Amino acid sequence: MLFRVLFSLFLLVAGLGAQADTKNHTVYDAIAAGDYNAVQDLLAAPHREQSKPALMRHAFSAFETTNPEIMAFAEAWHEAHPDSVYAKTAFASVLMQFGWTVRGDKAASQTAASAMAMAREFFTQSFELAFEAYRADPGYIPASDIVLILGKTLGQKPLARLVFNDVMERQPNWDTLNHGLAMTTRGWGGT
Repeated sequence: MLFRVLFSLFLLVAGLGAQADTKNHTVYDAIAAGDYNAVQDLLAAPHREQSKPALMRHAFSAFETTNPEIMAFAEAWHEAHPDSVYAKTAFASVLMQFGWTVRGDKAASQTAASAMAMAREFFTQSFELAFEAYRADPGYIPASDIVLILGKTLGQKPLARLVFNDVMERQPNWDTLNHGLAMTTRGWGGT
């Protein structure tokens, strides 16, 4: 366990060095400083400017992790600013990522029932937060991404399809299209 934590921290630090000239590095700096307002501003900038969805996703990608420090920041930020679309989406993202870590990559039949149940709890909380963020601001692509990713997993395909259709009308983009196509494939359990 300690090795995983240390290795995760190494990857985070190594990744920061590789991204020194990107906005994302600034997001990591603001997270490390515990500066909720700076993170909010950095995530809001590409959104406010009606940037391409890829730029919103890039700025947000710092929260696509199970790094304990970033997870703790996202949770504390959401607690401090529960109405922030960005804080909700950030917390939803780390919950989803942690759910996938708990779930593992084996077939459901080879995964402990307790791990499946725990993952489902994380996924459900993540989905609910992301959907709240999406409803508050349908133009924030990272929130809709989480709804689409977990829609199939949680049996929420009809709702996810509505979100997909709305996003593709507002801001058509390849990643959203890819998430929508993933909902059309059958799962291992035939879903």
